[in-house]
Amino acid sequence: MKRKLGIGNGERETALRRRTSTRSLFAVPRSSARGFSLLEVIAAILLLAIAVGALMRVASASLNLADKLGQTTRADMLAQGKLDALGIAEPLTLGEREGVFDRDFRWHLRVAPWQGDDLPPDSTLTLYRVELYVLWGDARRPRELKYVTLRTVKKATP
Repeated sequence: MKRKLGIGNGERETALRRRTSTRSLFAVPRSSARGFSLLEVIAAILLLAIAVGALMRVASASLNLADKLGQTTRADMLAQGKLDALGIAEPLTLGEREGVFDRDFRWHLRVAPWQGDDLPPDSTLTLYRVELYVLWGDARRPRELKYVTLRTVKKATP
């Protein structure tokens, strides 16, 4: 019998082996070998950088607001102490005065007679309007809180 020219069963396997031997030993099927392109990676890093920048801005604003709140709370406590001491630890005198709480906070006090008709004429009390300004901050950003209250003082009996 004559054999046909061409690739027989044995030769077919050898040719198949030759084709696969040129490929990498670690060849992964094409369908699962997809990865991210360079453009996709750059876009992801850019989005991440924008998000981190926005978070840093929010954190900075939060710290700044907490600092302002702390200063305002401290000014409020100093003013409350000054108003509590007025008329008890220090005299309630008419006029204006200024002073310093510490190196950061200062005060301005104005005491004037009350101009209302709230007390009867035969009352033994005198009403005074007290304005206290608490000031702090630098010249570029001065901060101020104003407190207004009324204080009573017994009239001197003749």
